[in-house]
Amino acid sequence: MTSEDVSSQLRAGPATEPGDAGGPRSGLVGAIVVNTLSAELDRIPGLATIGLYLGNLALNVAVAALAFHVLTDRATHWRELAPGALFAGVACFMSQVFGRP
Repeated sequence: MTSEDVSSQLRAGPATEPGDAGGPRSGLVGAIVVNTLSAELDRIPGLATIGLYLGNLALNVAVAALAFHVLTDRATHWRELAPGALFAGVACFMSQVFGRP
């Protein structure tokens, strides 16, 4: 792959094919990573719970940002998406934590 190929791919924008960065499997991979790490952190009492909450919060924010970036009609910058993605991620996280019966 030449440097021209790489630069043309970078200019092409976000990848939208399944399995690519930004594809529908990204959230699943993130969830697997968070759950695996929380299982390893379970050896230290209390750290697994904190790690799981922080990982889920980060995953929710990342999925919201990715969804806004990929699904909008106009070109958006990550800096434009950050406030809305943070709000949506925190709202989703709060509903996961406090929405349980």
